[in-house]
Amino acid sequence: MKVKNKNYPHPVLAPFSDDVSSSINCNVEVEWDKSYYYLKYEFNLDNETIVELIKTEKANFIIHVECGKTFYRKAHKISAGNFIDNQTKDVITIPAKNIKDTTEVSIFLCARTEVLDYMPIGMHPDYGNNSFVLENGDFVAVWKTYKFDLYQDYDPIKKTDSIISFLRDENRDTGEITIAVDCDKLTAYLPKDMHQIYNDLKSDISKEDILMSILGVPILMEGLLYIKDNTMMDEGVNLSSCRRYRWFRSLEKKLADMNVDIKSEENMFVIAQKIFENPCKKAGKAFERIDERQY
Repeated sequence: MKVKNKNYPHPVLAPFSDDVSSSINCNVEVEWDKSYYYLKYEFNLDNETIVELIKTEKANFIIHVECGKTFYRKAHKISAGNFIDNQTKDVITIPAKNIKDTTEVSIFLCARTEVLDYMPIGMHPDYGNNSFVLENGDFVAVWKTYKFDLYQDYDPIKKTDSIISFLRDENRDTGEITIAVDCDKLTAYLPKDMHQIYNDLKSDISKEDILMSILGVPILMEGLLYIKDNTMMDEGVNLSSCRRYRWFRSLEKKLADMNVDIKSEENMFVIAQKIFENPCKKAGKAFERIDERQY
């Protein structure tokens, strides 16, 4: 379920509402290894009435995790015993097989029993002296819904062919290379004459670094520009769609490991060289070795 900006029939503490003039702050971060995802959360609130509901176990903090890809849907209840000094923090561990791709994490506080004469401290003056009855499951406080794109399968980009695929374009005998980004690898389609040259060069392992410099770098630059354009345009739905492709996830991870903010980068050629670890220099050395063999 997704927390939405809406009006409730009783005062609810929320960042998008002035029903209750108290503060609530929540944060969720995700880490992972090969087997599990770890949702690290921290909540803070300063409303004495609501804190008392938590301590007397009349209300529970809930972390609701939902994944449309795997149909995983679970409400994780946070124990009142973990709520100390108006705050709580801990980790929820979820098997990696249970969630994948776009996963929503919603945070809210719900009544777990009937609460009579509910009048939270800081209630908006418009409510006057009215009191309310909370039923089991009614919202007491809500926070926003987080969206995480969760993928574990990315390549560490040790070689060109880990994220780039070279295929023959069956529809063209000659011409230019075209690139497709909507695949698990950046896919370069070579016309038939160029694909034959590519195969001849690839069969000689001593020319592998030369091929990377000639073909791999410009194709990688196209991928970097694609990431930059989509990151600049939209950090929400569009990025989630892009992350379906393994090459996109791999490059995002590589850029993060390199502490590169792609949005502020102007020179994709420099970044591409860093990712492939100075391929032009490797190509130069490969030419030197080839020359030495000829004499």
